[in-house]
Amino acid sequence: MPGSSVHAVPEREPKRSMILTGKALWLSFAAATTGTFMVNLDSSVVNVALPVLQHQFSVSIESLQWVITAYLLVITGLLPVTGRIADAVGRRKVFLVGISTFTAGSLLSAISPTFTVLMDLSVSDHN
Repeated sequence: MPGSSVHAVPEREPKRSMILTGKALWLSFAAATTGTFMVNLDSSVVNVALPVLQHQFSVSIESLQWVITAYLLVITGLLPVTGRIADAVGRRKVFLVGISTFTAGSLLSAISPTFTVLMDLSVSDHN
């Protein structure tokens, strides 16, 4: 058509920093699988440890189940939010903050002196 021109849209090449190859790809894969493994391991360990925790804190098994319920409710509620934050600020940053928070919360839960402190930590660990 006269007067109109069709411009070819140049193909953009992906940024070099975004392409993972070789060692970087395997390191990324190892970090993601390690994080996933830690969450699953933590959940399993708490379930196995319920009788010991019941004896240690002298509370009913029903009360202890709230630790697991609170943990699962908080982590399930925060997954969509943290996913959106990761899209905005970067997955690596959010992953590192999440792993650090998870590790600190697990350590504090392990040394909690009372059941009340353990319950507070299980909820605030993910906020």
